[in-house]
Amino acid sequence: MKKGGKYEHLFNPGKIGNLVIPNRIVMAPMATNYPSETGGITEALVDFYEQRAKGGTGLIIAENCCVDYPAGKGGATQLRLDEDRFIPGISRLTEAVHYWGAKISIQINHSGPSGVPAKTEGQGPVGASGITYAPHMVPPRMLERDEIEAIIEKYAQAVLRAKKANFDAIELHGAHGYLMAHIMSPYTNKRTDEYGGNIEGRLRLVIMVIRRVRELVGDEYPLMFRFSADEFIDGGRGVEESKQVAMRLAGEGVDAIHVSAGTHPAMHPSGTLSIEPMAYEQGWRVYLAEEIKKAVNLPVIAVGVIRDPELAEEILAQGRADFVALGRGLIADPDWANKTRNGEEKNIRKCISCNEGCIRRRAFMDLPIRCSVNAEVGKSPRFRASPITGTPKRVLVVGGGPGGMEAARVSKMRGHDVTLWEKNVLGGQLVFAGIPHFKKKLHWFLDYLRRQVNELSISYELGKEATAANILEFGPDELILATGAVPHVPPIPGINGPHVKLPEEVLVEDYAGNGSKVVVMGGGAKGAEVGLFLSGRGESVTIVEMLDGIALDMDLISRKDLLSRLESQGVTLLTKAKIVSCDDQGVNVELNGGRKDFLEGEKLILSLGYKSINQLENDVKGKTPRVTCIGDCREPRKVIEAVSEGYTIATQI
Repeated sequence: MKKGGKYEHLFNPGKIGNLVIPNRIVMAPMATNYPSETGGITEALVDFYEQRAKGGTGLIIAENCCVDYPAGKGGATQLRLDEDRFIPGISRLTEAVHYWGAKISIQINHSGPSGVPAKTEGQGPVGASGITYAPHMVPPRMLERDEIEAIIEKYAQAVLRAKKANFDAIELHGAHGYLMAHIMSPYTNKRTDEYGGNIEGRLRLVIMVIRRVRELVGDEYPLMFRFSADEFIDGGRGVEESKQVAMRLAGEGVDAIHVSAGTHPAMHPSGTLSIEPMAYEQGWRVYLAEEIKKAVNLPVIAVGVIRDPELAEEILAQGRADFVALGRGLIADPDWANKTRNGEEKNIRKCISCNEGCIRRRAFMDLPIRCSVNAEVGKSPRFRASPITGTPKRVLVVGGGPGGMEAARVSKMRGHDVTLWEKNVLGGQLVFAGIPHFKKKLHWFLDYLRRQVNELSISYELGKEATAANILEFGPDELILATGAVPHVPPIPGINGPHVKLPEEVLVEDYAGNGSKVVVMGGGAKGAEVGLFLSGRGESVTIVEMLDGIALDMDLISRKDLLSRLESQGVTLLTKAKIVSCDDQGVNVELNGGRKDFLEGEKLILSLGYKSINQLENDVKGKTPRVTCIGDCREPRKVIEAVSEGYTIATQI
């Protein structure tokens, strides 16, 4: 990038200590569940980071690494540097990243109070005191002085091993409710010995770790520290005290501060401020980095929903931070940096903050991460799209939702002759789902897919309804059905009345409510989001759900945020309620225990699930070479399944 170019600051080399980093783009540490079950390196993990290095990222901070196994383990699988035997394996990671000119650090961590006995071989959580973040958590056992001293040495020895494995720097994890954060926080640290009390006591463990690290690796080895500048907990640490912490750390020789926020999504509601749901604005957390930067003369790394290169450049140009960290954004598009440098920003596949493939799978299902918008995440290179070697095939994709467009995109990219038919508009459910302001990021992915269809010159016809006759007349070599699903209409008396509307009929940009009483029949994610949308447009909304909770099909972070918004807008939530009948006056329900009730409703919204549109499969089976159903056509689910299936079938043709 020439001096004075559009992204002059973003692609200007930076320094952390004596480490020169080729640009100001940092990959934030994110656990993947790619390490082996015993904490070793795997090809999947090496490949994951190598792709981000190859994509132009300046500094990669590899995921949190266990310093005290098994007591300090967090997650289903986690890298380890608690023993020398892990050095040779993990050095393969640094070698792969260095090959592409990127620098690499690793995050050193002890899970502390977030430890789960099922994952720590029966050992319970430990911390500064017995105080936990939420009622559902097991209270941690308070560490004794000698245990703290032993843990200090384990941190330091892990750093030494990282240096031996050729990591360019290390990051100590002092955020998100783990051990260091637990000891640093006035909310959780109620000790009366030298490791508690005032800020000096609560910082003692961290300071002792830093000093011991310096004894082992010297003053020149770059050391970063990540912490939450605001814990967003009553009685926790706020920005002003965090400035004091930063100044103290700078005095101890820390080379950079990585500024995060909140605790942990499984521990406390403030965890939604460390891994934000879709509704949060880009860069909302940058003000915290800006405040810390005012307090120290050190490089400061800003993080938190930084998706657009223009925003990243602006943060740096305004001096609000020295580096910008992208986390989920680099899962979604490993080539974010190179696309930005090459003027291809419009082709960046931006993260939509759905948290389905990265957070829900890893943290709440103990599975390796995937990505709703990037189907290559977690896939072995042998399963990825590659140019065809034989004769191109004539591929017909019926349905232009996310699954269909992805199938068309990848098939065309590989060299096939692709035609896409769509009876309405390109986008499918993304068009409607992205209309509420709290779901706008869905349209980022919609725009990306539409742009890819056009830039790849994929032949597509809108207003084209597929039939067995016109499909057979077209004569495809491969038929991919992505025809989606239609709302499920159960046999409830009155359900087909003109007063009953579908979500797609009310999810419109110009919807203006007038205070009408609205009953949303169905409280899954779709119904809850429609209810929130209508409430925000001025309607009085009640959501009725047969299960014992609202939006139980959502990831935990998004659900917490959604429930909070529903509460703040005064939406009535009625659970364990069965819909018996409905009419133009409202809905008859049967409540838990058999009691009957009537809910007044001038407008009724039907959101009781979907059923697949797949009749075409039966109509053409045996008459065309191969037919494959993907996405909701196969089974109503989410974007992540539709995109994955579209990508997979396209790679198999």
